[in-house]
Amino acid sequence: MTDSEKLDLLLSQIQGINGHIGHIEKQNADTFKELMNVEREVLKNQDAIKALNAKYDTLLLKADNSTLLLKLIDRQAEEMSELKERVTQLESKLA
Repeated sequence: MTDSEKLDLLLSQIQGINGHIGHIEKQNADTFKELMNVEREVLKNQDAIKALNAKYDTLLLKADNSTLLLKLIDRQAEEMSELKERVTQLESKLA
């Protein structure tokens, strides 16, 4: 094999390698674009999760407040019953 044939073979191999490198670079660019799309979706989902957590926390606070309000109403109902009994007792003593 002559030097020129060796050189032609080497240049052919280099062109083949360059073709493979170009293909790999395109795959890398496509992969990067896909990763950026996935990251964008993850950020959107994180924002949605944060909003849901805020709503959940608000609902928990409302439930806690409702529970406290019901306890307060029950306590006031008991006090009203006690006051009615005392009024009834006082009325019977006065009569």
